[in-house]
Amino acid sequence: PFIIHPIEVASILCENGGTENMICVALLHDVIENKDQHDFSREFLIKEFGEEIVKLIEALSKMKSWQTSYCRMKGNLTDLENSFSNYPEAIIVKIADRIHNLQTIHGFKTEKQKEYLNETEHFLMPVFKKALMTVEEEQHKKIISKLIKKLKFEFKLKKGRSIKEKEEKQEKETLQIIKYEGWEGIKRVYEEVLIEAIKTRDNILA
Repeated sequence: PFIIHPIEVASILCENGGTENMICVALLHDVIENKDQHDFSREFLIKEFGEEIVKLIEALSKMKSWQTSYCRMKGNLTDLENSFSNYPEAIIVKIADRIHNLQTIHGFKTEKQKEYLNETEHFLMPVFKKALMTVEEEQHKKIISKLIKKLKFEFKLKKGRSIKEKEEKQEKETLQIIKYEGWEGIKRVYEEVLIEAIKTRDNILA
């Protein structure tokens, strides 16, 4: 269910010294980004939770106007970097959000898993490290430091598993190819490819 992710992000913050504001934002962090799925207006959110909470949620929300996932990610990173001084809580919620994304990465398709790992390593991690060097309040520094360590652990764990699975797949494919020895084997490979092409109506493969 949709609500499980926000609750888990809030739990990560609870366990690592998150404030009431951070936990509130964690529970609501996808509301603005997924506004096509509900009727909550910005005005309603401000009335219920206050303007500061809404601004923090907005700093975490990717703009729908950007057409590609890469552009949305870059736009989101710019907003996060701009929020260091005024809204350091936003970056803290984002780290907790990414920790849970990595913890549940097995639920995504392979391509999405690669995208998450790549985003984490090349885009988000540098921003999080910069935030650690930039924020002034000691409490925020402490939480960011703890969460970055947790994120690194999850990233290393998932990337290691991804590489292992890739190697196992390559080894399996190599063993399958070795089975087809000699001219008879080559003929069987061509026949299997042709049958697959006919089944999937793939003219190029045929």
